[in-house]
Amino acid sequence: PWFYELSAHFNDELGWEEECFNDLMKEYRTLNSAKGWEEDSVKVGKMVTLMRDISKHHKKIGTKESLTKAKFLLNGVVKKVRSAYNYTEPSKEAEELDALLLEVKQLLE
Repeated sequence: PWFYELSAHFNDELGWEEECFNDLMKEYRTLNSAKGWEEDSVKVGKMVTLMRDISKHHKKIGTKESLTKAKFLLNGVVKKVRSAYNYTEPSKEAEELDALLLEVKQLLE
């Protein structure tokens, strides 16, 4: 996934928003398909950063359709991270994901 991360940052610096978003989504799909990513603190940290960047893109577009996509994407990641920690104290990553999800939900109201 590092290649997509690098490409996304490069495209972002050049102002190529659509290419940047496509790279972020490729990185998301690659990371999400890795078995047990939600139990690896480094990968969870990367996923949080990725979700922050992806939701920023959706918020910038600002349409109901785009925000709804962000909400569903964040919901899935939140559920995976929460299920990995069972009933223990939520991590700071889980709390940040919850905050991103809440922000998107508020924009949809």
